[in-house]
Amino acid sequence: MGDQQNPAIKDDFFAKVKLYYCDIFNTFILKIVLWTLLIFHGGIGLVQTYFMMYVFGSREFASYGPLFFASFFALGGVVTILFKQHAYSRLPEELDMWKIDPEMYRSIKTEVRVINFVMEIFFWLSMLAGCLTILPTSIDYQRFFFIKLVRDHCPKCSTFLTYLYKLTMPMMVHSGIAPCVMFMYCTCHVRYQLIMLNRHTRRLLDRGRNESDLENLPINETFQREIRTKMIFCVKRQVLFLRLCKKIENELAAVFGFYALAGCAVGISVILFTMMFWDVIFHETIMMIRMTVLGVLVGFYFAILFLSGQALENEIDQISETVSDIEWYFLDAPNQKLYLIVLINSMQSYRVKFLSHSINFQLGVDVGKQIYAVGSVLINMKSRFVNNNNNLAN
Repeated sequence: MGDQQNPAIKDDFFAKVKLYYCDIFNTFILKIVLWTLLIFHGGIGLVQTYFMMYVFGSREFASYGPLFFASFFALGGVVTILFKQHAYSRLPEELDMWKIDPEMYRSIKTEVRVINFVMEIFFWLSMLAGCLTILPTSIDYQRFFFIKLVRDHCPKCSTFLTYLYKLTMPMMVHSGIAPCVMFMYCTCHVRYQLIMLNRHTRRLLDRGRNESDLENLPINETFQREIRTKMIFCVKRQVLFLRLCKKIENELAAVFGFYALAGCAVGISVILFTMMFWDVIFHETIMMIRMTVLGVLVGFYFAILFLSGQALENEIDQISETVSDIEWYFLDAPNQKLYLIVLINSMQSYRVKFLSHSINFQLGVDVGKQIYAVGSVLINMKSRFVNNNNNLAN
């Protein structure tokens, strides 16, 4: 990689990931399917919202709540794919990516292989989770609001409409998790570019350190001219990263903020549902497998979302440390001014934020704490309720 050469990226090491979670939705047929899902499930969601607010009691709310909140999670994915997919697909062109050189590839080769392998496994696992949802269970009437609706108001067509509804589940599951994976896809590419920029920054003064006459470096015109060219390149690259991260934040931060809030709601409602149907879940094989697979999927993809943001932040901090360690006293006055610009840019926020929260590990911990806190309260309330009933019975 030349210091000032920025050839367009030739190889996308995550091409298969992009195919499964992004490019597959670019086909005309799947766009029609997504619009159909948005209208169909969006309409069901509106009707169910009315029932949840004005018709259902607490038991029905707990019973239908998990899939109600999960449907918004999935619909958020559909909306993101339909209206925000360009933010992912145009990333290589907007970032003007360097071609990954052999030295860089050797350092990330294992990570790339692991990510590709794991993402392919979980793609098929998400398809399995969607297909398991199609299989009937004894409590479908108490889980799926749509099934209750058609059985109560359209019993003659209920069987056909139920299977039609369930056939949409594999695509809904996949659509819900796709934006999380594409966020990882974007952050991995940006992080690799930051690693190369960090390496370029670390080597700014390599030639100067090898000079025998270090005291005269500030007046060595050849050396200072070379440093000036490298510094200008660093400034341009930093500005590009700042602009790109700001654009990602403007277009996608609200999406992932919604995912975090929806994740809290889903986690809390799943705890409620599990408390109510504990015996059924662990005595019906299909139900137990379905809940396990879905739980693993949701947990895994939330981990991807938060850890990808954290990995990006870690690399940004590395660049800031590298810039701070540059021996600026070897630079002449014009280059010291350029160094100051590079230093200020390295201190700018490249983080993707929602309100005051960065998309990182800490946000994941905060979401987990909220789910745990509410879950603990609910379990405690259930224990007290059971104890009170036992006391009354005695």
